[in-house]
Amino acid sequence: MIFNKKLFLDNLDFYMKRKSVKASELEEKAGVSKGYISRIKKPGNQTVPGIDFILSLSSVFETTVETLCTINCSRLSNDEWFYIELFNKLIHKTKNKEIIWRRNTLKDLINHKSSEVIAEETSFIPDVSFEFLGGKKYKSSFEYGDYRFASTEGDFYSYSVDENHTLCIVMVNLISEEDKRFGLEMFMISDNKKSNVCCCSPYSLQESDILFVDLYNLVKDSININCMDQETRKILTDLIENS
Repeated sequence: MIFNKKLFLDNLDFYMKRKSVKASELEEKAGVSKGYISRIKKPGNQTVPGIDFILSLSSVFETTVETLCTINCSRLSNDEWFYIELFNKLIHKTKNKEIIWRRNTLKDLINHKSSEVIAEETSFIPDVSFEFLGGKKYKSSFEYGDYRFASTEGDFYSYSVDENHTLCIVMVNLISEEDKRFGLEMFMISDNKKSNVCCCSPYSLQESDILFVDLYNLVKDSININCMDQETRKILTDLIENS
C-alpha cells in the first residue's frame, strides 16, 4: 500500500481540531522536535512522516494507524464516525488491557442470560447446517442480503460493560449459491434483550469493517494473555511475595 501523505495530513488536522490539541502540545506528546508538524505540512516538503511518529499519534488520539493512514475521516457521516470511534476505542483499550474479554460458548451465554434472546429452537432447513445445543441454536437477527446465516464459527467473545449489559462478538458462516464466506456480528445482551450493534458482511462492506476484523483478531489473541480474576491474582501475588 502506497502511503498517502495528503490523506494522513488531512486526518492529522481533523484529529487535532476534534481533540482540541495544539501542534506544540502534540509534538511534545509524540516525542518529536518543536516545529516538526509545520515542517512536514509545508507545501513542497517531500518528507514522509516516520512510523514512530504515526504510532505515537495513534496512541495520543486513541485510534489506529489504519484510520490515520487509510480512512478519509473528514468525509465520514455521523454513523460511520460512531463505528470508527467505537472500534478504535475497543482496540485501544484491549491492547492496554483496560478491557478483559472472555471466551464463551453458546451454552455459557444461555446459562447466564435469557435464552430466548440469544437462542431459538432448532429446525431443519435444507442445505444449511446448524450447531446444536440441547435443541437450541444461536439466534441471529442480522440481514446478509444474498448470503444466508449458517452457523457460528468458533466461540463467542464477550466483556461485561456493567452488571446488566454484556458486549459480544461472534463469527458466523455465510453461504450463497456461489460461495461460502464469513461474517462478524457484535451485539449487546441483557437479562431480557438482545440488541444488535453491527455486522460485517461481504455483501455490503463498510469502511469500518477492516477495524472490526482487526478488533476480532486482537480479541482472540488476547484471550490467553491475561484473564485471571482478582481473587486468583491476590493469591498468586501473596505466593510471589512470601516465597
